[in-house]
Amino acid sequence: MWEPPPPEKHNGVITHYKINYAKIIEDDKTDYNENGIIEDDVTKVFQAQVGPNERSIVLKGLEEWTNYNISVLAGTVIGDGPPSNPLILRTDEAVPGEPRNVKVTAINSTSVKVEWKPPLNKEQNGLIRGYQIHVQEVNKAGDYINDALRYDVADGNAEEFNVTKLQPDT
Repeated sequence: MWEPPPPEKHNGVITHYKINYAKIIEDDKTDYNENGIIEDDVTKVFQAQVGPNERSIVLKGLEEWTNYNISVLAGTVIGDGPPSNPLILRTDEAVPGEPRNVKVTAINSTSVKVEWKPPLNKEQNGLIRGYQIHVQEVNKAGDYINDALRYDVADGNAEEFNVTKLQPDT
């Protein structure tokens, strides 16, 4: 929400407000491909416009858990005034992307080691607080049998977990 400029700074009848917003690129959200090239969006400034009686707007299409620089300016039929001091706001967290490079290795007849890498930085969509591993038994035909077992890994920095007490040789 915003307030109109003080009357002495209107310089005419306010006909609209423009809201400028841009994603702030953060180093910790930058990912590199296998060639060492940065994979990230080029920073673009977006603009929305509302009528003179509006005092708020819902900006859509923003990325989760991302900082944005937002400013508002008032305009008249002659032109736009100066922008407000920018605000930096972070969007809410959302469900993260999938873990990468998941690998399962047999330890013995009743245990397996599950290894993974966290989702790409730009797909974490918040703080990773933990992982869930779901294990489901299958028959020789490849059909699922019994209910899946869920193992909770409460450490968001973990990248491996040993699943134990499985049915032998399944």
